[in-house]
Amino acid sequence: VWPVIIREPNDASIVIGLGWTDRQAYSGGGGEATKVTLYRITQGSTFIPEVGTWPQSANISIRACFDEDDQQRRREACVDEYNFQGQLALDTANASGPPRFLLTTLATSYPGPRSRDGDSNEEPPLRESDLFIARDDTCSYQRAVVWDEESFAYDSEPPACTNYLEP
Repeated sequence: VWPVIIREPNDASIVIGLGWTDRQAYSGGGGEATKVTLYRITQGSTFIPEVGTWPQSANISIRACFDEDDQQRRREACVDEYNFQGQLALDTANASGPPRFLLTTLATSYPGPRSRDGDSNEEPPLRESDLFIARDDTCSYQRAVVWDEESFAYDSEPPACTNYLEP
């Protein structure tokens, strides 16, 4: 359960959230991505509509070293790691009207900037300078999430970030 319950002003409705996780196992790794889905509960109604879904977290590990040559080529950083953190919080600057949220995300990869589309066997061997956690500026963003009379929607569409969000 998302740890926030929002009571809408001048209305007999509340918004609650439930988190759910998608998991996938891979040869040499695996991944999971958690999203939060918000629901609007209105007094006297038996219908509880889904009013939005947002990414909360994801961790994906792929690739593996299969022999000593792989380990040397990868400087023992045998696993590519993709991490994503999203925080959906009430926008405290919004004092009136329907609730408004801010989604702030941080996406990183290791070793260095990585892409799941690339084949590490076709890339040059890793250097010592490649062994760092890299921030992905495209997938580290902030978006407002606003009520549009039926659901919550982004103020501007965020990037897809499939490297991070699709296990």
